[in-house]
Amino acid sequence: MSTLTQEGVSEVQNTACDALLAHRIEQKMAGNKVESIMNRLHVAVPKASQEIRAPHIPEGVLARRAAGYVKPETIRKLERDMELELGDDYIWTSRNTTIYLS
Repeated sequence: MSTLTQEGVSEVQNTACDALLAHRIEQKMAGNKVESIMNRLHVAVPKASQEIRAPHIPEGVLARRAAGYVKPETIRKLERDMELELGDDYIWTSRNTTIYLS
């Protein structure tokens, strides 16, 4: 361990913190108050299911896929698209907010 090169310092710090945390937990578990709290706590663990379920796809989606429906990429040109197309020539003005409002 070297404080000059910071080699091994984090490992020592983690070990010390773990030891301190373990000591604090032991002290709390030794008290009488813990038993009264532990009697009131119940941790529920769900039962593991052996059943493998297939994903549910609505019939309307399956019908569209069978008909060859393809979702369009963009319905309208966005401000970001115009900014990318114009590059440095793009200037945003307050008049452009009408695109957002329509």
